[in-house]
Amino acid sequence: MNIKKNSLMVKTFTYLITFSITILICLWLFQVEFLKLFYEQYQIKDIKNVASDIIKSNSNLFVIINFLINCIFFNFCKGI
Repeated sequence: MNIKKNSLMVKTFTYLITFSITILICLWLFQVEFLKLFYEQYQIKDIKNVASDIIKSNSNLFVIINFLINCIFFNFCKGI
């Protein structure tokens, strides 16, 4: 088969290979570099939310414990 250097088939194949390599490089960059940053930011946000939930639950626990102490030791129960 005789293939000419400037034929339509060679140009099309060259563009296809170039496009495929470009897409693979973009996918690699997105997966390796950008997803790492997004994952770290997601984890930091998730940890902050869990910490704030723990702080809120501990403050509610403190109120409940104070209420029970008042009920038990001082026989002073409001709202029961």
